[in-house]
Amino acid sequence: MNPVLLALGAVLTLGGAGLLVVAFRHGQAGRTDAERRTFRLAVAGLAAGSLALLATVVLSGA
Repeated sequence: MNPVLLALGAVLTLGGAGLLVVAFRHGQAGRTDAERRTFRLAVAGLAAGSLALLATVVLSGA
C-alpha cells in the first residue's frame, strides 16, 4: 500500500467536502458566482480524491 497516495486521496476528499460546505454558505449569502466556482472546485477535489483512493487499492493488489 502506498501511504503517500492514500494520504493524498484522504486530503483531497476531505478538502472537497469542506469546499462543498463553503459553496453552500456562498449560496446562502446570495453570492452565486462564488458558489458556482467553489462547487466546481469541490467536485474536482472529491473526484481526484476518489481516484487517488481507488489507485491505492488497485496498486496494493487487494
